[in-house]
Amino acid sequence: MKINCIAVVITTVSMSAVAQDGSGDGSEYDPRTNPQPWVRPLDRMGVHLGFPLATVTRMLSGEDTGGLLEGSVEHIETDYYGPAHYHEESDETIIMIDGSAHLRLDGRDFTLTKGEWLHIPRGTIHSFKSTGNPAKWIILKSPPAPPPRAVTTPECDRSTFTPEMNADPVRMNQWYNNCLDDFYMAADADIPGTPYTPSSYSPDFEVRSWVRPLDRPHFHLGFPAASVTPMLSGEDTGGAFTASVEHIEDDYYGPPHVHYTKAETIIMLEGSARLRVSGTDFTLTEGQWLHIPAGNVHGFDSTGSPAKFIIIQAPGSGETVEAEPAADCDRSDFTPEMNADPEIMIPWYNDCAYDFYMVPEAGLPGDVLY
Repeated sequence: MKINCIAVVITTVSMSAVAQDGSGDGSEYDPRTNPQPWVRPLDRMGVHLGFPLATVTRMLSGEDTGGLLEGSVEHIETDYYGPAHYHEESDETIIMIDGSAHLRLDGRDFTLTKGEWLHIPRGTIHSFKSTGNPAKWIILKSPPAPPPRAVTTPECDRSTFTPEMNADPVRMNQWYNNCLDDFYMAADADIPGTPYTPSSYSPDFEVRSWVRPLDRPHFHLGFPAASVTPMLSGEDTGGAFTASVEHIEDDYYGPPHVHYTKAETIIMLEGSARLRVSGTDFTLTEGQWLHIPAGNVHGFDSTGSPAKFIIIQAPGSGETVEAEPAADCDRSDFTPEMNADPEIMIPWYNDCAYDFYMVPEAGLPGDVLY
């Protein structure tokens, strides 16, 4: 059993991003001769769901993540509902980042509030309803959901739908069942706050118990003033990805390093951080996403104030540090001075961490470029 200790963002496999010589030796990596593109999807165009007052903004696509997952931000206004439905091929994770919403999962009603996470395994009937105020949440789907089918018939054209048409279960069942893949309306189920009737739907595959990981214990990275709270494990997501929340204080840095089999994505929730990715320096601020494909050297430091961001890694295997390390891999007694010493940290990471190779010559944001 391993625990993920140092990743800072979303992780995906890309064979083109693996070290060209296949050695996996971080000391031989040169980002100047082997650059990898990185994506920072900001200010993306949102699309209307067809429901009244709901917009989805795609931030991370299946192409970005090698087909492992996708990520979007959904905004809803004060009058919103999502009909009871289920997916047979994709799991969903909802991360509430502003406001709240009522949810029903397999007959259980509750309210998801800011900062809370909800994981919905495939085959689980779920529905949503507004609490009367605007809300915003992140939706992660693994594997990515198929896109709506091309509009070839009038019944699949939703552009002229009215609120009354959206509220018609017969019409909506027809639209979802005929025009979307892996989205099945549960006509005999309903939304939160209504009388519960067990649905006739019963999947012909195993449904893993769903989890709502809140108030999880956190652990320190070993760097001064930084801690990570694991929220979703690879076991939760069927090996697709892991997810954590990282908190940093006003004096923090992440040493420059590279992963050969991972890409990483940061979603900044509060505050900001300075980053260097393959020689480019910038500041990531609240609400922004950063995707770092495998093979890119990256390092980061504080902007002088506390910050909080989401870390997602895919696939969800190959964790960072052994849970019960050997004596020379035990970091519990490390001091800030030891963490800042490359002669100590480079061997530690190369010997004790999975797919984490230090590249000290790359420097941190603001340093003279290599």
